[in-house]
Amino acid sequence: KAYDLSYHDGERAPERLEKANSAIQSALRLAPDSGETHLALALHLYWGYTDYARAQTELQIASRTLPNDARVPFFTGIIDRRQGRWPEAVRELERATELDPRNESFLGDLGATYWCLRDYKKAGHAYDRAVGLEPNDLHVRLWWASLDLDERADIRPAKAITENILARNPAAISGEVGVARFWLSLYERDFSAADRLLKTLRDAGTDALPLGENDEGIDAPRAFFEGWVSQLQGDAVAARTYFLAARREEEKNPDPSPDSAPRLCALGAIDAQLGRKEDALREGRRALEVMPLTKDSLKGADVLYCFALVCTWTGERDLALSQLEKLVGIPAGPAYGQLRLDPSWDSLRADPRFEKIVASLAPHAEDISQDFP
Repeated sequence: KAYDLSYHDGERAPERLEKANSAIQSALRLAPDSGETHLALALHLYWGYTDYARAQTELQIASRTLPNDARVPFFTGIIDRRQGRWPEAVRELERATELDPRNESFLGDLGATYWCLRDYKKAGHAYDRAVGLEPNDLHVRLWWASLDLDERADIRPAKAITENILARNPAAISGEVGVARFWLSLYERDFSAADRLLKTLRDAGTDALPLGENDEGIDAPRAFFEGWVSQLQGDAVAARTYFLAARREEEKNPDPSPDSAPRLCALGAIDAQLGRKEDALREGRRALEVMPLTKDSLKGADVLYCFALVCTWTGERDLALSQLEKLVGIPAGPAYGQLRLDPSWDSLRADPRFEKIVASLAPHAEDISQDFP
């Protein structure tokens, strides 16, 4: 598991997978019927190869000797989610939190699953429990704080939470809190504040930021966002300089696969802003081929979202709207607040078709979640 995690969360060096596999094969020889062995093999298949079907089979074998081990339903639910089996994912993750009710990580993933389903009330309950167990977990607190933003385009709770975090720990501005504040400043159209935050993130060594509200590692170089903010402030010359720098940086991406979906999404976004329309659309379409929804419902949704951005930025209005229509009809697509506030979509706002898409996500009075402190 140590080698698998170092591969999954860090540098994707093939030798790490080889070492993980060697350890698991030794474990299988020593204890072929051990639930722990089959659980480790399931995670190896999941983290190392995204082989969801075989991983699920190993989890079923592990459950025979680990009937009350919360990790088994937890990872079963996580993989169900990847496979687009959302009711099954909820059931398994709920089961995991019943078996291990004080596991803050399990509750966070349960909340994220409800968030993907746009069930913000249940997401809030799960995050509330997670924050109660681990008040200092910034990741969960930020997700918790974003509920009102996503559900009803209300920025105030997210601003209050980030300000509270920074009052107690000013250094947190250099990490995901700073990234969150950057996006909040864009949603408020405070582009000067966004520019200052990018400088803070640069000084802190943050080289890339997420393209939109995603948690799947689809990032673009910081220079891309510096160019975008310059553009939003009306400085076309500086914007182009930054976009060209971002293109050069992305070309040096250490990703061993030049055909990876995240890399293609980043290149598509950069080329769209550089006016390289055909290149941008080709890269966006190729990303969809590499990572369709049928392959991974989470990454696939983020790739489709990025393609919608590329279509918007290249002036392909009809194509952009057709992608957004797909996105609002699936789990893990954009939230109401994201479409209502993000300046990425400003060129579509005069189109009644876009307003209809946004309105389809608007909360009804009976659905609005509680106010969070």
